Amino acid sequence: GAEAVHDGMWESAKRLDEELRGTVAGHLAPGGACEGLGLTLCGHSLGAGVASLLSLRWRGEFPGIRAFAIAPPCTMSETLAGEMRGLVTSVVLGDDAVCRWSVGSTKDALASAAALAREGGAVRRCVAAALQ
Repeated sequence: GAEAVHDGMWESAKRLDEELRGTVAGHLAPGGACEGLGLTLCGHSLGAGVASLLSLRWRGEFPGIRAFAIAPPCTMSETLAGEMRGLVTSVVLGDDAVCRWSVGSTKDALASAAALAREGGAVRRCVAAALQ
């Protein structure tokens, strides 16, 4: 079945693909300025997500392509991420929440917020405790 990717970052990767594919292919082709070299994409934060998705788009055309994603947000389903193993290397520092936030994290946060809202005075107590 179709796997999920982050819509906004996918659109950015698609735009870069459309703008750069021909130029990159020309440079890497026999007789091109970069003949014989590999292709490595890299990005940080949102750019890391876009680099990951662009490598997904280009993996068929540019054998050996690699991507280094520095502090990337979640950009694809767990299944697709597994398929990208060996293609994308993600580097995460410490407990960076952005890199760990996902659709599942959002659902958990919403469920917790709803439970707190149902609990009389719980929100007020949490805010008061945080302000101390």
